[in-house]
Amino acid sequence: MIDRKRLALTLATLGLLMLPARAFPADASCSSVDSGKCTVDLKTGIRMAYLETGPADGNVVILLHGLTDTARSWSSAMATLHVSDPSLHIFALDQRGHGGSWKKALEAKGITSPESVWNATPHDADPNAEDWIAKNWDVDPAADPALIKAIVPETANVKMGTWIGATGALLDFDNTSRLAELGVPALVIWGSQDSIFYHDPDQTGIIEALRKAATIHKIPMIWKQYGIDPLPKSGAQETDIGHNVQWDAPDQVAADILSFIRTGKPTPALSRAVITPAGTTIKTEPAGATIISLP
Repeated sequence: MIDRKRLALTLATLGLLMLPARAFPADASCSSVDSGKCTVDLKTGIRMAYLETGPADGNVVILLHGLTDTARSWSSAMATLHVSDPSLHIFALDQRGHGGSWKKALEAKGITSPESVWNATPHDADPNAEDWIAKNWDVDPAADPALIKAIVPETANVKMGTWIGATGALLDFDNTSRLAELGVPALVIWGSQDSIFYHDPDQTGIIEALRKAATIHKIPMIWKQYGIDPLPKSGAQETDIGHNVQWDAPDQVAADILSFIRTGKPTPALSRAVITPAGTTIKTEPAGATIISLP
């Protein structure tokens, strides 16, 4: 059993953090995207929007989405995780500049250049932005079409400052050395048709960095693959699980998170997508997944 007071789960392209129980007031009014989100004003000037479910005295799990996404990205996996273990106090946040989280002071200012550009959204630039996003950005043949349909308008309302700033930061900063110093247990989940973070050099680099961290701190670091089909020559996800693993296989991701919290290991199950013109089915076999336990 992992020491929950030291446990943090770091998932590639996903973000999940588990903390010891604290006196956070659980708010049932924002337990799902359908009921709406709660907000809290931070000292930094950010009004942070979030979803929350589970008892206030439960161990805290924080789910963090990626670039141009919102807490909706985790909504299905969050619901499954809560049903699987109702004792967990789970949060899914809208990260800075995404969804309902933005600086109130900026919203209150008049439109001036270049601030006006920074605060504009794709909708401001093009009323048909959602069409482009649906065809070129929020594309995932393995995900529930209803989820994608709900995500697209949220993406279209992400501030241009977030698109520009977050992308620039991703290109400018290499966190490999910091990852090699990670001092908490970590689980990385990766989809075999991830068209953004490739197996080589991205995943191989992550594995080697975590190997160093596991050796130094003598704690479990685990890498698990979803899907079996490699990225095709087109460079796009076509036949299997891709970049947004929690979109494609939310129930299976929730099961792996819960298993890691309880045992320090993900389940051995192999999950893959079967994509046909009639729709997508996630097939799960009880064993056979590619799992690398480090060091």
